[in-house]
Amino acid sequence: MSASVNLDWLALLLHGFYEENTGSHPPHSEVNDFDLDAHWDMERSTPSLDSLARLLIHQDRKQIVSIGLILPDITSTSQGPAEFLVAQNGGVSARVTEQLKSIIALLTEARALYVQDYDAGQRPILLSERTPLIAKLKELALSLHRHCWEKERRQVMKDSRCYRFHCLVEDVLGASADSRVDLSLEERTALQALQDAPPSHHAVLKEVRDVMYFIKALLSKGPEERHGFIPESRDAIAAETLMTPVRILAKITSATETLKPLWRLCDTYIEAIFARKQAERSKVPTASQPSTGTQGTGELPVIHKPFTIELWLWKICSIDRDYSEIVWMAVTRPSPFEHMEPQVSTLSVETRREECSICEAEVMSTLKLAGWNENRNGDLKKCTERFTTGFKAQLQSLCGHVESSDDSKYNCPMTLHCECVVLAELHRQRTKDRAVAPYVGVSKSSICAPCHLYFDCYGEVTGSAVRTLATHGTHDTHGQIWLWGTPTLFNKSDKPGQVDKKVKKLLVDKLKHRLFTEATSVCARQRASQSIIVSGVASVVRVREELHWNELLLQADEYWAAKVAKSAARVAMREEMAAATRVQAEAEADATAAESGGDCGV
Repeated sequence: MSASVNLDWLALLLHGFYEENTGSHPPHSEVNDFDLDAHWDMERSTPSLDSLARLLIHQDRKQIVSIGLILPDITSTSQGPAEFLVAQNGGVSARVTEQLKSIIALLTEARALYVQDYDAGQRPILLSERTPLIAKLKELALSLHRHCWEKERRQVMKDSRCYRFHCLVEDVLGASADSRVDLSLEERTALQALQDAPPSHHAVLKEVRDVMYFIKALLSKGPEERHGFIPESRDAIAAETLMTPVRILAKITSATETLKPLWRLCDTYIEAIFARKQAERSKVPTASQPSTGTQGTGELPVIHKPFTIELWLWKICSIDRDYSEIVWMAVTRPSPFEHMEPQVSTLSVETRREECSICEAEVMSTLKLAGWNENRNGDLKKCTERFTTGFKAQLQSLCGHVESSDDSKYNCPMTLHCECVVLAELHRQRTKDRAVAPYVGVSKSSICAPCHLYFDCYGEVTGSAVRTLATHGTHDTHGQIWLWGTPTLFNKSDKPGQVDKKVKKLLVDKLKHRLFTEATSVCARQRASQSIIVSGVASVVRVREELHWNELLLQADEYWAAKVAKSAARVAMREEMAAATRVQAEAEADATAAESGGDCGV
């Protein structure tokens, strides 16, 4: 049964349910997953391909590169160089290819100088020395900083973080928290905790502030305006202009366990500032609030979200850290750079478009294959009706209809992800005499769920686990799910398509399991939402009934009040008439008495 299910359709449907279900997933955050020590230990156990992949990234965002390594072909009868495979989502750019070739050439030269001058590790490498090896390593560092300049600048400048950190340090070293009447209670509490930190922590804050100020000043200039900072000429001494403060920052922040309490206190204060500004903003009329991430004429200033100080500083030092890692891998130990300069092969990342028919019947059929049971999991028809409507709208924005007259068929992009492309090429080139590094370097910290599942399936079928940093030692990932295309595996030594068929069959089962999980969650949320709506309608009815009854009571009160008022008016009128009659009678009596008295007096 599993063989009859189209893998690309399963992945597409899984993406749709994941997007529909996004609100119920724990937020995917580098902050939550960040563990510096664990990351470093794993990275040291790999061929440092992750560092190499990250050093090829030069854009500020949305650039993903994967690296594979085919080991040198060294036998008694032949000798061939190692081969680096590189793939990039969207296609490998010429700039990335040239940078990889430049890095490999410099590392090869550095390895030869190390073997020649340092007696295979008999003495340490000191950057203060003026030797051909140190000059070559500084040339490499200069090349890396030039290539990654825009990425470094974004890491420093993003969301005004450098300025916000500067203000934080000024607050810590400034007036006492108790005297800051401009701050909220939460801000004063967080600031007081920072001010009570030991003097050594205050010294660290001042050092980091000063180093960051210098780094920001260097990075604020464009490549053509840097002049002596990072000149076009590969002057080894000038390279230290940026390398030195970054290396100082890396050294300051390297004591991770000692400084973690300090960074947590900083994060708490930043969060308190954000909460107070948000509360103040909520009191401002919506019409005057900024609608975008930039401040326009007459708009209020943008409120930047909180950030994690430790992770921010760790990212700023990433170029220096990755540089140290590839030097350690390539220069100071036997490596692929030992005998001859490795080759570089670029791999194309295919994006094919497939016509997909989206209808409730197809969705229901697939969910039943995935294990849906209406007795246990609820009404499938109601769930798919609502999901299919939203899924069509999602696909329309992504790819559009095949024909304008048919709203059920879509041209869906099925993109092969670069890490899977590298894995497929490693499989193709693996032979009895040619080994491959069982690792795929990836420039990002995690891979999507379908890629993770594919790597797992490949390992189960072949018995040779090829891993990535994102899959090494992790299971049941909650990775994000993007549009995904299924790779094809081929190797001359395989029976025709056997490995590919087995991997895909196993992948079908894993994707169905994940699809069932996502769909169950979506439908549960739909039922909960419907219950809330029904409950809300009942509440509205009750409120309306109460209002109607109150209105009747009010009308009754008004009726009886009017009746009482009329009765009182009649009583008052009768009393007034009686009083007037009495007055008139008394007046007539007085007049009669006066007439009688006058006659007697004469």
